[in-house]
Amino acid sequence: MSTPPMFPTLAGQGWSVHKKPTFSTIVASHVSGREVRDAFYLNPVWSFELTFDGLDGAPSSEYGGLGAQSVQSLMGFFLQTQGQYGSFLFNDPSDNSVANQAIAVGDGATTGFTFARSLGGFTEPVGWVTSVASVYLNGVATPSAGLAPPAAPALSPVALGSLATATYFVVVTYLTASGETAASSASSLAVAANHVLSVASPAAAPGVVGWNVYVSTSAGTETRQNAALIPIGTAWQEPSSGLAAGAGVPAANTTGWTLATPNTLSFAGVPLTGTAIAASFGYAFLCRFDGDDLDFEQFMSNLWRAESVKLRSLRSQ
Repeated sequence: MSTPPMFPTLAGQGWSVHKKPTFSTIVASHVSGREVRDAFYLNPVWSFELTFDGLDGAPSSEYGGLGAQSVQSLMGFFLQTQGQYGSFLFNDPSDNSVANQAIAVGDGATTGFTFARSLGGFTEPVGWVTSVASVYLNGVATPSAGLAPPAAPALSPVALGSLATATYFVVVTYLTASGETAASSASSLAVAANHVLSVASPAAAPGVVGWNVYVSTSAGTETRQNAALIPIGTAWQEPSSGLAAGAGVPAANTTGWTLATPNTLSFAGVPLTGTAIAASFGYAFLCRFDGDDLDFEQFMSNLWRAESVKLRSLRSQ
C-alpha cells in the first residue's frame, strides 16, 4: 500500500479549528418511554474544519511569512485529490504522537497488533503510523532489527559418567519475550573420557528472558540440548547419558519487528502470553475532503483566504 500525500502545512492557517468525533447510533423508542439503542460504529469518524486567513499567490512572497504561492499549494492539493475522491494524510498538531502507549498483551499466537492511541479513557486505532521511535516488551525497548546474538560461549569439562573422549562444538542463543536471536559464534572443546561438557550462561542483556544451547560433535551440525529455556546465570551441563537429538540452530533472528502499512506492528516471532506490548510513535489521520468544491476568496492583490476547509477521516482497515 503506497503512502498517501500529506495535507500541506501552511503558515497562513488561522483560528479557530473545529474537530468533531461522530458516532452512528440507531435508537428505537417505545410507547413506555423506554428505548433500545444499537451502535453502528465501534470508533468515531473525525471531522475537521480549518481556516486559512492568509494565502500568498505571488511567485515570490509578498506578504511576510505566508510563503510564496501558498494559495497554489492548497488549491493544487485539492485539485490533485479531485475533491472527495482522493485520500491523504492530515497531521493534527494537537493529536499526532504518543509515548509509551499500551497497544496489546501477547497471547502466545498473534504476531500482528494494531497501533492505537488513548484519549482519556478511550482507546482507538490510529489511521496511519508515520514513524516509530521505540517498541517496548514488558517495558524494555526492543530493536527493530532484533537483539544481537550472545558472545561465543565459555566451555569447560566436568568429571562425570563414562562417556568416551569427544570434541564438542557449541553455539548459544538469547530468548526474549518475542523470539530467539541468531546463534553466537561457535566454541569448541576436547573433553576427556569420563567427563561431560559444561556451557556457561551468556551475559545478561536487556529484554532477555533466557537462553538456548546447541551442541554437536561435528562443526555446523549443532542441535538444541535444553527442553525448556535456561535462565540467565544458570550454566548448562551435559547429562551423563550424552547429547540429545534436538532441533537445529534457528535460521533467522525472530526477536525484531516491522511496521506494516498503514498501522500494524508485526513481530518476526510470537510474543509470549502476558507480554505487555507498548510503543512510542507518530501518526496522522487518513482523510478526504468533505466536499467536491472549496471556496477561495481573493481580498487583496495576491492575497487570498479560505474560510472553511473541511476534512473527514477514513477507516484505514
